Amino acid sequence: DLLSKLHHVNSNIKQGALVGLRELLSAQPTLIELHASAVLSEVAALFTDKDGSVRAAAVRLLRFIAQCIPAERVAPFFPLLSAHLTCAMTHISEAIQEDALRVLDALLEHYPGLLSQRHTVLLTNFLELISQKRKSGTGQDKSGKGGFALTISTSRKVTAQQWRLTVLL
Repeated sequence: DLLSKLHHVNSNIKQGALVGLRELLSAQPTLIELHASAVLSEVAALFTDKDGSVRAAAVRLLRFIAQCIPAERVAPFFPLLSAHLTCAMTHISEAIQEDALRVLDALLEHYPGLLSQRHTVLLTNFLELISQKRKSGTGQDKSGKGGFALTISTSRKVTAQQWRLTVLL
């Protein structure tokens, strides 16, 4: 019932379902591993939800689940998590992009090895999020070819977070 409510139109119902899932999984920890596939796929789908409170609740639930499931049990589902994270990181909404960095933070904290296996796409998206591409003044880089320069975006709320160094390392 709680998983089906995650598809509801009303954001309050989705948020309530996420809180209910966390309570249920806290009370019955064996359910986490039994239903890891369903729970992780449903939570990951909410990384791009239009409501910020739903995304925040999804990140909190993801953090809770990540504390309970080791990396080797999450590995089969990680491509799906990574795909949803990529969608959030490249979303048109800046609020969703910034929340994607919170998802990345949670995954980095609990599953750094799994993230490093998918570094090609995730690192590119990460650099895009913490910086901004600017066309060089002449439209050419030092080699004479057209190019872009990456600079840190000061308008981002999350640029000062220390974990960026960990991601880059």
